[in-house]
Amino acid sequence: MTLCIAAACLDHKKRDRVVIGTDWMATGEIAAGADIQDKLYWVNDDIAVLVSGVVTRAVELRDAYRFELESMKAKKEKLTHRNIRRFIKAGPRLLKKDIADEAVTFATGLSYTEFRKAVKDGQIPPAVATGMFRAVEQKDLECEVIIVAFVEKDPYIFQVERSGHVEERDNFALIGEGTYVAEAMLYYRKHESTDPLSIALYHVWEALYISSRRVGTVSRTHSIDILIPPKENGAHVDVHELTEAGFEFMKKQFSDKFGIRRIKRFPDLPDNCVEASE
Repeated sequence: MTLCIAAACLDHKKRDRVVIGTDWMATGEIAAGADIQDKLYWVNDDIAVLVSGVVTRAVELRDAYRFELESMKAKKEKLTHRNIRRFIKAGPRLLKKDIADEAVTFATGLSYTEFRKAVKDGQIPPAVATGMFRAVEQKDLECEVIIVAFVEKDPYIFQVERSGHVEERDNFALIGEGTYVAEAMLYYRKHESTDPLSIALYHVWEALYISSRRVGTVSRTHSIDILIPPKENGAHVDVHELTEAGFEFMKKQFSDKFGIRRIKRFPDLPDNCVEASE
């Protein structure tokens, strides 16, 4: 129950930036829709993860990426422009294996590997095996995430769906229940990765603002941050946040200049606007 946005843009010196925005809605038996949950996590100092859905699953997906990084490190392999997409696809694959193992173990007491061997050896009836395999196949990740990864100074934005499908996004990515409203606003504004940082901040703020007032599960409490590539202000990604004054400035621009207006009085239609159909 949330909304997360990542939008690529350029600063005044034409350097790459990524603006990320999240609401703070948390749901569940304890949270009861409270505005208490940050949706920004980190795989490492240069890879940010925005999460929606079951948070524990999203954290497991983050940890799957950490495991993959450790495997690469053991092989003395670094993230590059050539292997970044393979790395991103590895996370959902690892988590799906864990979910399959969890489902089979809960139902049979066997690991997924042990279960498959038992099926192969004829120790489990085909009807039971078919049902179990079908149940595993229907399991999804129970979460969706946006991953913002920096390779050297170049940002990549990926969207990982609940199915495990990975899509690379050039301009912006969105996840969560408020997506249908926020996405419409970003397309309406024709947001592109070449837009100035100030405009991108407004686009993300406006998408969050409108969504929070039209979608009941999107909180009116937001965070908006700017991700600055590594080796500009330090060895790793630097994060600047939009302050309370920044939020007030964006709201004033919306109210005074750029926001969609409620129709209070519409002029009468001229006679030639409508005619009887034949």
